[in-house]
Amino acid sequence: MSAAGSGPPGIGNANRAANPCFSSDASNLGIFMPDQSSPEVRLLRAAYAAFNARDIDAALATMSPNVVWQMAFKGGFVRGHEDIRAYWTQQWSEIDPHVEPVSFNTAADGSTVVEVRQTVRDLVGTILLDETVIHAFHIEGGQIARFEVRSVGSSPP
Repeated sequence: MSAAGSGPPGIGNANRAANPCFSSDASNLGIFMPDQSSPEVRLLRAAYAAFNARDIDAALATMSPNVVWQMAFKGGFVRGHEDIRAYWTQQWSEIDPHVEPVSFNTAADGSTVVEVRQTVRDLVGTILLDETVIHAFHIEGGQIARFEVRSVGSSPP
């Protein structure tokens, strides 16, 4: 989970209009997942809850050891638990993001696409960003294998 939109450097939503994967209506993103208690949804809800609680170990437990994670806050990608730990630790020293999943869908590529309400505050509590973003997760073997922000025009390594 990470910040995307306007605000600190590296946060941008310029590709939003040109990206067919971004929509304020996530039902247009693929197959709506009516079973909001599916294993994938439970896994992702646990990951979001751990992220919001700043429980890095619990969040990392939802991910494969070689997970590829997009760093929307700084740009680029990291791979593996220790790189994600370092990225989040740095991110949380600069901003206070909170991400709340709104809906879950399955995209044509098999990824689970999550419409997320994202609020980003500075460290004194001022809201820098409050918007809806789209996250995409590739889940393999019951763990998150890859995370992307679909409103950012880049691809994983």
